[in-house]
Amino acid sequence: MKNLVFKASQRIKFEEFIQYYNEYGEVDENFITPNGYPLGKNLRNIRSGYVLSPEEKQQLHALGFRLVNNQFNFENFYKNFQQYGEVGFSFVTPQGYPLGFQTYKIKKGIIILTTKQKKMLTDIGFAWKSKERFNFDVFLSYFLEYGNVKSLFIADDGYPLGRLQLRIRSKVIKLNDEQIKLLTEKGFMWKFSELKESEKDSEF
Repeated sequence: MKNLVFKASQRIKFEEFIQYYNEYGEVDENFITPNGYPLGKNLRNIRSGYVLSPEEKQQLHALGFRLVNNQFNFENFYKNFQQYGEVGFSFVTPQGYPLGFQTYKIKKGIIILTTKQKKMLTDIGFAWKSKERFNFDVFLSYFLEYGNVKSLFIADDGYPLGRLQLRIRSKVIKLNDEQIKLLTEKGFMWKFSELKESEKDSEF
């Protein structure tokens, strides 16, 4: 897993980006390729105003790239859910569709559906309430994105990352040895004193 997570501040290498975009096309902003390239994040950064040369814009246009984000496509989600059913948070179809993440956003109310759409999903077995209260894979994804945060921190999409980190440090949420080892390798601060010292170091 080493070096698989790229920082948003890193300069986008256009030739690398266009190679992956040509292979995977439009993906969710959290989508990462199997070898660790953050295609989704770079798609978002380009659409957020990343400066491109006229030649680069022309290459993207030739691939069908549009600077405006596509809206959630219910028919596309419905088709994929009908085929694969309930899947884990990190599940991505062979075609690159982030079904697990889209399912998560629907259940959390981040994506709003009509009554008709909800009924259509219910009819094919969509479970509106997740059985797991704490999903380690989901937590890890957000931790890799934001790192160690204060207890009141909430991600842009409403995920209570700070509260969950607090509960892990307080051992309210119990992890297995493999999960503990993985978080430690990724820089998780287990002691509150470490977190406070880190906050002091970040002050200028």
